[in-house]
Amino acid sequence: MRYAHLRWTGEIIPAVAASRYGKYRCPMCKAEVFLKAGRTYATHFAHMPGQGRAECDEYHPAYGLQRPWGSPSPQPPMQKLDGLLLSIELDPDPDVRHGLRRWSLRLTVPKSYDSHGEISIDLGNDDVRHVSLTTLSLGSQTYRADPATIEFGATSISPDVRPVYRQTVEQRIAGLNPVGATVFSALPQKLKPRCSALRWGESYYFVWRYDGSKAPPSSLLHRDLADNRGWSCCLLALPDNTDPDIEAWLKVTCDLHVAPARREWALIHPAPYGMDDDGHLQIHSASTLLLVIKSIDDEGEITCVAGQQSASLRLSGAGRRVIEICLGQQTPPPVHLSWDSSPLNSLTAQTHPESAPEPAVIVEFGPVTHQSALALHHASCQARLLRVRTSDDYISSIRADYRLPGRMRFRHAGELEWQTEELPFPQPNTNSTMDHASLSEALITRLNGLLKDCLLEVAIDFGPYGVFFANAIVTEETAKHRAKIPRRLRAQIEWLCKAAQAFIDDERRFVNALEDAALLRHFLRLKVPVSLLANRRALVRDLRRIETGRPT
Repeated sequence: MRYAHLRWTGEIIPAVAASRYGKYRCPMCKAEVFLKAGRTYATHFAHMPGQGRAECDEYHPAYGLQRPWGSPSPQPPMQKLDGLLLSIELDPDPDVRHGLRRWSLRLTVPKSYDSHGEISIDLGNDDVRHVSLTTLSLGSQTYRADPATIEFGATSISPDVRPVYRQTVEQRIAGLNPVGATVFSALPQKLKPRCSALRWGESYYFVWRYDGSKAPPSSLLHRDLADNRGWSCCLLALPDNTDPDIEAWLKVTCDLHVAPARREWALIHPAPYGMDDDGHLQIHSASTLLLVIKSIDDEGEITCVAGQQSASLRLSGAGRRVIEICLGQQTPPPVHLSWDSSPLNSLTAQTHPESAPEPAVIVEFGPVTHQSALALHHASCQARLLRVRTSDDYISSIRADYRLPGRMRFRHAGELEWQTEELPFPQPNTNSTMDHASLSEALITRLNGLLKDCLLEVAIDFGPYGVFFANAIVTEETAKHRAKIPRRLRAQIEWLCKAAQAFIDDERRFVNALEDAALLRHFLRLKVPVSLLANRRALVRDLRRIETGRPT
C-alpha cells in the first residue's frame, strides 16, 4: 500500500514521504498500518498481521481522474517541508534521587528530499552537529538540545543544498521562554511538540524556569517531572469547562489563546484512579469500558485502538451517549481513544498499588550510615524513643507533611502545668513535588536534650499521627544526691503516700521502712488524687529548695 492517513491530522501521506515516527491508518479499513522501508522492496505501508482487505492495497488518491478528456495530467503537489521543530521527550527511567520522571529538550531537523549537501545545526552549549543530507533524505533526525539556548537554527549550509530546503532550515526558531512558560502537547507519541494554542479539556506539558513563581493553581490536576538544568516541567490537565481563574493564570504564564472544548467525555467504568507521566489515565484491568461522551458539534467519530485491534463509531447529534467498548481480554494493552482523529486520552491498565504510602510522622534514629526510620505511632518507634530517654540512642531527624502541626510538652515531676513548644515543619519550595519536610537541626537538638533529661516528664504530640509520653526517671546517682531528706519533710512525704494509698508492693506495706533514696524514688513516681495535688506540689517545691541549698 503506497498511501495512508496520518492519524492525528487525516492528511494523505505517500510512503516515500512518510516518517518512521508517525502514526498512520489505512484509508480503506481505518486499521493501524506501519511503514516498511528496506533495501529489497520499495517503501510501503503494511497492515498488522490478520488485518486489512485486498482492496486496501489498491487504494490511490486518484490525482486528476475527473479532469476533462485530453487535458494534461496534473503533477502531484510538491512535498511540504516542515521547519525545525522543538519538542520534549520523556526518559524511560525516573530520577534516582527524587523518583520523578526525567525529560529532555529535543530539536528535530526535517527530512530532505535531496541527498546533496551538508548543514550544521546549533544545539546550544557549544554543541554544533554536522548533518549530511544523505542522512536526512532517509527521514527527519532528532537531537538533544540545551534548554538554556535562546534560539536554534542552522549555522552553516553547504552551497549544493537545494534552495527550498535551505530556506527551511535557515529560519531560526525560539527556544524555551525565559520569562513565562513554554507549552508542549501531551500527544501519545514519543516526541511532544510545542503548542501555539490551548484547548479546554486537553493535557499539556508546561516548562518554565525553576524560580518558584509559576506554581499552577491548586484546582488543576497536575503531575510534576524532574528538574532539568534549572528548568521545571509539569503535566497539567485543563478542565472541560472554562475556568476564569485558570484562564487568568494561563494568560500570565504562557499568553496563549484557549479554545473551547470540542467534546465532553468521562470514563464511567472502570473509574480511573490516577494519571501517569505520559498523561495516560490509570485504570484497573477490565474487559469492558463504559464511557460517556457529548459532542459540541452535531456529529463526530470516536475511534478506539488497543494493540492490533481498532474500531470506530460515528455519532450524530449533540446529546450525551453511553458507549460500551468490549476489549475481549482481561489485561489489555494501552487503549488509545480519539475523537475525529484528535486524541481524547489513553488508558493504561495497572493494578492499584496495594500498599500506598502511609501518612505518618517518620522518626529517624542513629547516624546516617546506620539510620533507621520508624513511624511515630508504631510500638517499635516508642521503644526506640525510650532508648533515647536512657541516652542509649538519639533522634537524627523527624519528617512529615509540612501542614501537620506538632508540639512537644515537658514539665518537672509533680508539676501540674506543662510547658509547650511548637514543632513547625518548614514549608517546601513552591515547585517541589515533595510535601514532606524535616524539622530543623535546632529543634532536633532541643528535643534530644529534653528526652535525655530524666527529671522531666516529656510528651511529643502529633495528634492522630502519634503521641509519645515519658515519665520522669530517677537514677541511682540522682537518688543518692537527694538521699538526705529532713525529718519533717520525710514525715510529710510518708503522710502523702498513706493518704494516696500508695503502698510499696502488693502486700500493702507502707513506706515507713524505706530509706531516703528509695522513698524519694517512690514519691517521684507517685500518682495522687486531684485533692492532694497541691500537697504534692508543695513537697516537690521543698525538695528543689533543699537541692539548691535554699531554706524550706
